[in-house]
Amino acid sequence: KDSLNIWGTNSEYGTLGGAVAVIHHDNNADAYVADGATISTKTLDVDAKNRAVDIVVAGNGGKSETVSVDAAVSVINTQNSTNAYIGKATVTASDDVNVDALDENFTLNIGGTIVEAGAFGIGATVAYNYLERNTNAFINGNVNSGDSVFVNAKNTGEIISTTIAGSITCNANTNNAAGSQGLVPSNSSDDDNEDAVADDIEDLVSDVLTGAGNNAPNITAKT
Repeated sequence: KDSLNIWGTNSEYGTLGGAVAVIHHDNNADAYVADGATISTKTLDVDAKNRAVDIVVAGNGGKSETVSVDAAVSVINTQNSTNAYIGKATVTASDDVNVDALDENFTLNIGGTIVEAGAFGIGATVAYNYLERNTNAFINGNVNSGDSVFVNAKNTGEIISTTIAGSITCNANTNNAAGSQGLVPSNSSDDDNEDAVADDIEDLVSDVLTGAGNNAPNITAKT
């Protein structure tokens, strides 16, 4: 039988482990008609688009016959600047004039920690997102249009954060510390113990993932 193998640290004397994943970036997109320019055209489109996809996964597992302490931290820090504008210029168009700034960002941040210990175990996970978006569309100059003038600035996208943390003590008794589970009877063999613990961890991860969609992500955003 294949069993789950997720242990980043494994020792009979005690384990201490961690995983950290960090993404930080600045994205700048500018489209403009410069100051002093003179343009005569049928249609003028000034489009600035800022698109980004960030996916971070930080996971860790610890296994010990005594004490195991493990943690995972994942951080996404994004700062976007998107500008579409007509400066101090003269624009003449027989049809439409469009000035459009779009920021489209998709963020997926996943962190997970599973701990198995004979006596005492702690598993902790943090997933943090910071997203700052400055999106601007404007006209400073003289625009003469034979039809319509559109000026639009928009932020769109999706941010998803999911964290999983589990701690399991596997002594023979079922009266373990709060938040833990007695998983393996005292008369089980080592192989049976490993399979039983792996099965319970798989069930724990499955239960957490099933309920994760009901939790709103932690989002810090500024527009």
